Amino acid sequence: MSAAEDQLGYRPVARYADTLPETVAFLEERLAGRDWREAYPKMATAYGDLFDYAAEDAWFERR
Repeated sequence: MSAAEDQLGYRPVARYADTLPETVAFLEERLAGRDWREAYPKMATAYGDLFDYAAEDAWFERR
């Protein structure tokens, strides 16, 4: 972002850290009681299973 600032005069509207709590609250509300694939079907289609906990558990077991 510093290059965008230097070369284009870009100035962020807000700081990331300042907007994060609102973003997290939005996501928590959107996902409350729902599977993430139901809440974000296009993301699930595009990226598949982002949270393959079984594969992660198997990886840790091998370590």
